[in-house]
Amino acid sequence: MVPVEAEFRGGINIPRPRRLLWQRRFKATRPLGRLTITPEELSIWAIPGSNHWAYPTATMARSRVKVSRVSKLFRHGLAFVDETGVSYFWRLRTKRIVTILESLDYVVNEGS
Repeated sequence: MVPVEAEFRGGINIPRPRRLLWQRRFKATRPLGRLTITPEELSIWAIPGSNHWAYPTATMARSRVKVSRVSKLFRHGLAFVDETGVSYFWRLRTKRIVTILESLDYVVNEGS
């Protein structure tokens, strides 16, 4: 059975829509990052802290995103590539996420 929506916790690294001083990317460590997958799109975002800043969200349509696994010495997770750039979702075990993405017809490559 294919889920209607799935949400996962992990770390994130996404491009900022507007550059803030020297920061070109927004980063959040585990477990503050979230990945939400629906049949139409996926979103990568961070839960707001006590100061209630507006955190950027990377939302990508299924037809425009390519997913690949990232597995290096201290980095395990998924890379999502679309026209805005590369967004990362860091998580040690990604098999369940990849299974859901493939069942919803997302393009998944093995990557590096």
